[in-house]
Amino acid sequence: MHTMLSELNKTVARRYFEAYHTGDIDVVMEFIDPHYGLHLGGGGEPMNFDARKRDGLVFFLAFSNIQAIVEDQIAGGDKVVSRITTHCTHRGNAC
Repeated sequence: MHTMLSELNKTVARRYFEAYHTGDIDVVMEFIDPHYGLHLGGGGEPMNFDARKRDGLVFFLAFSNIQAIVEDQIAGGDKVVSRITTHCTHRGNAC
């Protein structure tokens, strides 16, 4: 059972990265919990769901043809670590 859960979680993580291929932030955000909180290094306020979506919109304005390739994954229980390589086309300044 534990192995099946790990494999399922790895699949969900891969689908999250594949969502970037769509270039649609709403598709990406389907994978993110509304109570999301990202704590960036260096302190400061955590990035909540709405801030994460705004950040994603800026990314999609700046880049197209996004391909996020999962190179390696390690999973255990409810945790997944992925090493990815991202290729994309820079369209210029997003701001």
